[in-house]
Amino acid sequence: MLLFVASQCLPALLAPEPLSALLGSSVRCALIVSLILGGLALGGGERLKPMLIGVGAVLLTAVVFSSTALSDLLSIRLTHPYMTQTTVGFAGGIGLLLALFTGLKAGIRYPLALLFAGALLMSGSRSALLGVGVGLLLALVRHQQPRRMAAGLLTVVLAVSALYISGSNVLQRYASIDLTGRDLIWSNTLSVIRHHPLGGVGSYGLGRYLEKPGACEFFAGSSGQGAECPAVVARVHSPWLIAHNISLQALVETGPLGWLGLAALLSLIFVTALWKGTPLELSLLTFLLAANVADNTLIVPSPFFAEVFWLVGGVTLGRGLVWNRSAGLVSGLLVLLLSLPLWSPLVTRGGTPGGPGTMRVLYAPPTFQTGQPYQVYAGLQLPPGSYRAALVACSPTCRTVWLAPYQASAGPVMISTRLPQDTSLLRLSIYPARSSLATTALWASEWPVEAK
Repeated sequence: MLLFVASQCLPALLAPEPLSALLGSSVRCALIVSLILGGLALGGGERLKPMLIGVGAVLLTAVVFSSTALSDLLSIRLTHPYMTQTTVGFAGGIGLLLALFTGLKAGIRYPLALLFAGALLMSGSRSALLGVGVGLLLALVRHQQPRRMAAGLLTVVLAVSALYISGSNVLQRYASIDLTGRDLIWSNTLSVIRHHPLGGVGSYGLGRYLEKPGACEFFAGSSGQGAECPAVVARVHSPWLIAHNISLQALVETGPLGWLGLAALLSLIFVTALWKGTPLELSLLTFLLAANVADNTLIVPSPFFAEVFWLVGGVTLGRGLVWNRSAGLVSGLLVLLLSLPLWSPLVTRGGTPGGPGTMRVLYAPPTFQTGQPYQVYAGLQLPPGSYRAALVACSPTCRTVWLAPYQASAGPVMISTRLPQDTSLLRLSIYPARSSLATTALWASEWPVEAK
């Protein structure tokens, strides 16, 4: 544990703001270590049963809010007034696994599991559903419980069937493989990593490199309209903006050393759960860990119930550490899967189908005034189809400051947006209409700018 803490705190000395980075790393390590020790003291995952009350209250609040404050419950994703829809999905997933594996009587276990499975599906969270599926399957195969496996799968099937019969529109979301803009976030995060390769930018420090210029958005409610940050909150520069991948988050915050330390701790927890953990521990840990391919569900404090992972991780480590050759292979595969955005460009290809794009007309002033709209007029020639047009500001790290869908036949691209004060280069990039594992643009054109 001391090695983990050292791996998180030492890189802070190389961060752009060493003191704040060291403070952030210290706070995060203190929370993680405290939760692991709490799990060691807890002694068993069956003692997590009271958590059913908490996640049940979250989901009940979401159902009441969605059915009263919004439109038809079956036409929208389940929404909570103070939590994201992804968080609601994680609450449903945690509740489902707790209901199945905490020793409830069958008359209570399966109806409760069905309700939690329905809430999970109604949240529309694909990462939560995928994580639950992987965790449930791995735990039940590992512990050879065919009856419990059949019951769990039947519960999900019944929930899907009920929503389908009711005509819910949410199920359509699960047919899409669109990564909802994560490719741009990964690309921007990689630009920060390239400019801070050794020590990163410090724990909770990525937000300042991803936030858009202008007023800090504190909380986007159900209407989608964000509230302006109070002054004290604006000073911390949006620490809730994340890389949407655990390996990218670790590299950008604490560099290679921090990433290795975190990977070692996660590997130790996972292989111990795989060899010695109960079905509840293995399913919960796998669920919350698998979701980190496209989210950051282990950062504490967290809106995604990261505290559950570290608490259950402590319970599992209390059963005795496991490390052998097979565990090393499992750990390597785990780290490889969790680092998908780092190697996915090797197996994905850029380039516009049918030929490269060309810039026919470009109006883009070489200077801009801070706080005032900067306007771009660009005439593009692209193969027919749907795209996304993005304006990226670099200084030297890059962030997306404007994004909109674009049809090749729609005429010129017209952009009006504010730029960060230190912007020195702008890049107009064209991406596929749906985001994928590819982090490179199909076509791009760039030009230098400076603030007046």
